[in-house]
Amino acid sequence: MYIHRPDPSLSTAENLLKMLRPDQKYTDLEAHVLDIALLLHMEHGGGNNSTFTTHVVTSSGSDTYSVVAAALASLKGPKHGGANIKVVEMMADLKQTLQNPHDEGQVADYLHRLLNREAFDRKGLIYGMGPQKLAQELKIPLSEAKAFMARYFERLQGLKHFYENVEEMAREQGYVTTLAGRRRPLPDIQAESQQARSLARRQAINTLIQGSAADIIKLAMLGVHGDETLRTLDAKLLLQVHDELLLEVPEAAAQEAGERVAALMANVRPGGIVLDVPLKADWGAAENWGDAH
Repeated sequence: MYIHRPDPSLSTAENLLKMLRPDQKYTDLEAHVLDIALLLHMEHGGGNNSTFTTHVVTSSGSDTYSVVAAALASLKGPKHGGANIKVVEMMADLKQTLQNPHDEGQVADYLHRLLNREAFDRKGLIYGMGPQKLAQELKIPLSEAKAFMARYFERLQGLKHFYENVEEMAREQGYVTTLAGRRRPLPDIQAESQQARSLARRQAINTLIQGSAADIIKLAMLGVHGDETLRTLDAKLLLQVHDELLLEVPEAAAQEAGERVAALMANVRPGGIVLDVPLKADWGAAENWGDAH
């Protein structure tokens, strides 16, 4: 691994290429492509923490690389989601809360309380990890962690069948589609490499779940943007952050606008499908985004 000294006269992209290559050589095209890729990464998804930072810092008239640096730095904080940090914190809470974290009954009860917003951060989320991470956190052999996860899927047969069905569909079709019909090709689902197949499998599952979630929030954005009631109330859609929409509304109209936005979000129909599980949308109003939660 080579890490050469940066050159202050070069751009960020040029320095990355220069610092990490043994011969410190690169082409102008490579630097240009990486430059664009850095900007795209900072703006990816249309609603991540980095996007919010990019919009704010750009509005100050700052230079491009300061904007990119600020956006990248924003991803380090727990407000971005901090999934890895949350996994560690959740496991620490589990070990502190349970008398015996190796007891499956106690662990199962803890997971139910997590989903019911009665444990840990009370957000109703179970932060995921693989068997290696589970073994590390519980200080148990990897074989025991794998056996634990196998028993977990035995208890949740519906989840197991869902994963298997998605994988089978991906193998048969070579792609998967979200609820709204967006297609993701998966050429490596039949690859000889087990590592490549495993990655394609995870991509298939994530596309169906996270991709469909993206469908839902984008359709909600379109509904909010085009709603005449909200336009009359002078409610302006400012930002999407994961599954949240942030609007600026006159204080006198906050109650009516909040209820209207929640109704629009709860009635999204991705691909014209009426979902079996109802969508619930909460809303809050305050002087700033943080206090509105």
